[in-house]
Parts: sequence; C-alpha cells; structure tokens
Amino acid sequence: MLSAALLSQAHEIPDEVRLRSWARTEGSQFVVMIRAPLSAMREADLPLHGVSLDLARAGPALEVAARLWFVDRVRIQADGQHLNSPQLTHVRVSLPSDRSFDTFEQAHALLTQAPALKAQDLVWSQQYLDARLVFSLPTPAARIAIDFDAARLGGRVSHDMRYTTTSGAVRLLPLHGDTGMVALDPGPWESVRRFALDGWQHILSGVDHLLFVLCLMLGIQGLRALVWTITGFTLAHSVTLMLAITDLYPQGLWFVPAVEWAIAASIVLASLDVLLAPQRPHRGWMASLFGLIHGLGFSFALKEALPFAGEHTVLALASFNLGVEAGQLGVLLVLWPVLQRLRRLPHAASVHVVVCALVAHTAWHWMSDRWQAVDKFLQTVDGSQAVGLIMNSPIAWMLIALAAIWGLRRSLRQHADPHP
Repeated sequence: MLSAALLSQAHEIPDEVRLRSWARTEGSQFVVMIRAPLSAMREADLPLHGVSLDLARAGPALEVAARLWFVDRVRIQADGQHLNSPQLTHVRVSLPSDRSFDTFEQAHALLTQAPALKAQDLVWSQQYLDARLVFSLPTPAARIAIDFDAARLGGRVSHDMRYTTTSGAVRLLPLHGDTGMVALDPGPWESVRRFALDGWQHILSGVDHLLFVLCLMLGIQGLRALVWTITGFTLAHSVTLMLAITDLYPQGLWFVPAVEWAIAASIVLASLDVLLAPQRPHRGWMASLFGLIHGLGFSFALKEALPFAGEHTVLALASFNLGVEAGQLGVLLVLWPVLQRLRRLPHAASVHVVVCALVAHTAWHWMSDRWQAVDKFLQTVDGSQAVGLIMNSPIAWMLIALAAIWGLRRSLRQHADPHP
C-alpha cells in the first residue's frame, strides 16, 4: 500500500520546478547537460524501497524518464533547420547537495566520469536526474536555437540555462515557463525584433508608467508639446536604462523596492502638480526628472533580458527604448481624442479634478504598499548605513543634481513671471 501511494504521488504535478543546464558547441556536436528534480519525472515507474530509491534497479527507469522529458522534448534548430533527436549518452541520479552544475567542466566530469551513487537511503523525491544529450550539427558554425519544452514539468518552471559561446564567454539565460525557441547567438534583426517587442509590452503592461504618462497628458494642452514632453521622458529614462549594462546602480536588495516606491511617489507628485496648476504650458523638466526614476524601473526588466541579445547589447538597448517610445505614443494616440472630448464638456474642470484625484489616490496606496518592502531593509541597518549606501551611488547624486537644477529653473521662472 505504501509503495502504491508513493507511486501515485510521483504522478502529481509539482507546484515549482527549477532546472539547470549547460550547453555549448564542440566541433560538429552540440552538447546539452540538464538537471531536473526527480520528483518532476511523473511517467517514470521508479523502483522503491519504502521511501528510498532502489538504485540497483533504477537504471532503466531513469533512462525512460530522461527520454520522455529530455530527448523527446528538447528541440534544436541549426540555422533555422530542425535537427534530429539527440543521442542520450549519460543518465544518473545526483544528490541535492551536489554542486557540479556550477561549471560546465564539473557537470561534464560528473556525468561522464564520476561513479554512480551506491547509497540505499536516498528519498526518491529529493534527488536530481542529470542527463547529457548530444546533437549532430550540419556545420560547426551553425547558429543554434533551443526549446526545452519544460513548462509541463510543474506549475511554475524556472530554468537557469548557461551557454558557452564559441569565444568562451558564458551567458546565463533565465527561462520561465514555455519560452519557445530561444536563439543562443541571435543576429542583429532578431535582437531588434525581440527587444522592441519587449519594450512595447513592458510599457503597456506597466500601469504605473502609464499613469505617469496620463498625468502628462492631463497637464499639457497642446499635442505637439505633449509629444515632445513624452519624448523627453523617454530620453531621460534612456539614460538610466543604460545603467542596466554598466552596473553603476547599487546592487543591494533594498534598491529595487526603493525605486518602485520612488516611481509611485513620482506619480503622486505629478498628479498633484497637474491638479494644482492645470494651465502650466510646459512640464518638460518634471517629465525628464521623473523619467530618470522610471528608467531605473525599466532597467531591472531589461538587465534580466540582456543575455538574450547575444553580441548586440547596444542594439538591444536602443530597440527596447524604441519599443517603449512606440508604446507611449500609441497610448497617446488612443487617449488624446478622448481627453480632448472631455475638455469640451460643460463640467470639464470637475472631471479633471476627479481624474487627478483618482490617480493620486491610486499611487498613494502603491507608495504605502511598497514602503513596507523598503522599511524591512531599513530595520536591518541603522540610518547612517542606509544614507551611506544611497549617497555612494552615482545615481543618487545625478538625481539630486537634476532635482536642484529643476528647482532652480522653476524658482527663476516664478520670479520672472509671478503668474505661471
């Protein structure tokens, strides 16, 4: 009864599954080594002793699992042509504490040279299944794309894939769920297409960024002035986006929630500015200053995706920016006629107040929620340490300088024109 219960559990879909793999070209062969939790191998009829894996009889079952989940699922394209199924050269069980997949050489040595485990007290659901696959390439210089088709292994599948290029550089490609074919050495056009689409999707799915753009639309009456202001917003966040490839911003865990809080704060300030001074003709400095902060938010998503750009990092950065700009202008084209119609209503001023208040209210709640994450960091360090971490960042000094310039220009303008 216990054995039957264990086998039924083996067919349950795990909530979370994490894979690790290495891949590189070796002459006319493409070698893939992959590690997955044995608990995700649902179709494998594993021989058990109670809760332990019977290693002496497990060989055929492990090979079946590797063929079902790796050989039959991992697909390779070389120069756009699908390759035949790979050869399964090695399969083994590894302990959860094993660190061999930290490097390609260690993983290769484990699979090809290390002796098989002999222990008899290995809880089957806690071990890993390692496999080595070899594909035959038409030419050693073929451009490779790979699809692991791993989404069915669990409810949420994450995959840390490391690819060694022909120059010896190692790229970490974070894969999530069903990624489809991923180009390992993308050409220029592939990078442009991918990152322009990523920029477009990121701005359209980022409600906080869209609310800031809405504030700009509410606060500027002329279409031409609005286009230039939004373009200034894009150029400003392009500056901080470049930090995604330079690593100049702080690397502490506190920085991401702090930026997310600052983005919410920028929306509150922008909505209040538009509410209190709806007739101000220019808001370029506000858009540019806060664009730097929003660019930091964009950079977090871009940095994770940059390894997929291959050798075209700068081109990918430019394409991402163009995608963001296209998304913003698309939103403008859709909402601008609606806003113009609302402005002609008899109670347009009341509508303006209500919309600004709703935006400020929403962003204020975001500030409150995001501050909780920042506060957790502040509770772990004293005030001087926190200030030191922030002040040692070139980003902080750049924002302070620009804020000072913005405040000075605004003060001079108000003195020159007491009725802005």
